[in-house]
Amino acid sequence: MTNPERAAGNTETPGSDGSRWEPRCWYLTIGGALTTVYANSQGEHDYRCAGCGEASERSEDHKAIRANANDHAASCRAAPDPRMEHASDIARAIISDVSAELPRIDAQAAAGIALSAALIVGLVSTQTPNTSPVFAAAVVGGVFLTLALLLFLAALLSERASVARGSVLRRAGHESRVGHESGHALLTELAQWDKAVYYASVAVELSGAARAKARRLQLGICATALAVMSFVSGVRIYFLDGSS
Repeated sequence: MTNPERAAGNTETPGSDGSRWEPRCWYLTIGGALTTVYANSQGEHDYRCAGCGEASERSEDHKAIRANANDHAASCRAAPDPRMEHASDIARAIISDVSAELPRIDAQAAAGIALSAALIVGLVSTQTPNTSPVFAAAVVGGVFLTLALLLFLAALLSERASVARGSVLRRAGHESRVGHESGHALLTELAQWDKAVYYASVAVELSGAARAKARRLQLGICATALAVMSFVSGVRIYFLDGSS
């Protein structure tokens, strides 16, 4: 019977005998599902209907397998599973939502960079008293400001434009290959993918990028708040010492 892993959608999975199954042709059923004829490296053929799940026995007679697949498609009224199309719509909606959120995170990170830079410039240009507690508070605040600035920069400059492309290349395993051979291999690999799986993979990549950006942004805000608290503490110590 049809390789169970290939029947689940992995059309290039090696069988138990080490052979690889690849699609050769497709027939459309009355219900709109595809009946696919597969062949392996040993010259065997079979078919599977994506609507009703019917599968044939292996045979080396590819003409008979194709004829049987065509006859089945002509009489089968099974429709394709609608859940995958619904899943594709949901994944695309997630991609749209996350893609809209990323610019907002970048804008907040840019504002944090401007605030941190302004505070650092103000700290450097201000004549800090030599009183030990006040000077220590200024140093601690400067350290926190520098850390906040680096976190905001990391949030703003983290890669997001090529997340989808990077996800595709990583899944295909062709990141380190270039040229016509790599392009042909990537095209062959993409032909085997399910659309819903692709959109879900891109949604996961984008969501991960958004979470990483938001985490760095929150850490930058916390570092800025700690810097401001250090400055306020230094100012209070300075005035308390002056009043005494």
